Amino acid sequence: MFALSISNCEGYKKLRLLCNEHRNALDLFTLVAYSFNHQIRFNNAHEFNNPFGKERSSYKWKKISSLLSNVYKAGNTDFTNLNFENFDFAQLTINDFVYCDPPYLITIGTYNDGKRGFSGWGKTQEIYHFYPFLMN
Repeated sequence: MFALSISNCEGYKKLRLLCNEHRNALDLFTLVAYSFNHQIRFNNAHEFNNPFGKERSSYKWKKISSLLSNVYKAGNTDFTNLNFENFDFAQLTINDFVYCDPPYLITIGTYNDGKRGFSGWGKTQEIYHFYPFLMN
């Protein structure tokens, strides 16, 4: 339907329009695979707007299917898209694996400005979340 490839920008743009209209997680996952540098970026309307990764990015089906297969074989798998501030880390055990990508100050992230669905990130949040002992 979209004929996605490392050179089909029009197919990418069509999928991006569909994804922004229907908000399907699998569509977003596929878009990221073909997006510039595999980045996830949204505009102020919370629409995915990362450009196409022409001749750079592609969906590595073998790599992705292997990863997903191993995750599902392990069983008892949960995926969540919670803000890391809302995740209950106390529920974890020594056998759990969690991947979180919270904001951080060492780069210029689009989330730092408080737009695009994020609450903003600055020195106060950095200290509070990562160096709470400095808050006293």
